[in-house]
Amino acid sequence: MELIFQELSINYDSKAGSLKALFQDMERLLAERNLVLYGIKIDDKEIFDDYIQYLEEEVGRYSTIKPMVATRKEIRDNLLLSTEQYLMRANPALKQMSSQFYREPSEDTWTLFQQWSEGFEWIQRMLENITISCHLPIGWDQCKQTFFETHPFLVDLEQAMEHGDWTLVGDILTHEILPRYESLHFQISMIIDQEVVRDDLN
Repeated sequence: MELIFQELSINYDSKAGSLKALFQDMERLLAERNLVLYGIKIDDKEIFDDYIQYLEEEVGRYSTIKPMVATRKEIRDNLLLSTEQYLMRANPALKQMSSQFYREPSEDTWTLFQQWSEGFEWIQRMLENITISCHLPIGWDQCKQTFFETHPFLVDLEQAMEHGDWTLVGDILTHEILPRYESLHFQISMIIDQEVVRDDLN
């Protein structure tokens, strides 16, 4: 089997015992080049989770292993771009969902709410991932502050839902959460305009 790491090519026996040497070489190359592994291409299959388990279980059935790597800044920039694109879609949907709560919420409303909840968690993870990066963008603290300002309103939102007060739910979404999402979108777009080369990442 062959490890293809950027311009390097290293061959190993197709045996389970050779995987240890392969993993050690990968770790060494990542450290030497200050790169982050975000997935592995095994023959023509791209794997982003549990790749070690896959390699161990399928040993002898594949020929090439190509780590998918990037610098911390590239990963950060891609996260910023993904967040901007997400907020472009999510904010109009949040506005639509907010208005629906002023009437009796429908099945469509609850679908939108579930999607918004999942998106909220995704934004939170994105903020955490960028915060541990060694390339924090200028103005990053303001982005975090804007997002975390929504947290106290989640308690109010939960209580309003428990009481079936849909008008209050609509008010919280419209007047408290949506403006902060719009501010976050603006702030992230400003960071991208100042620090990210868009053409290189599309």
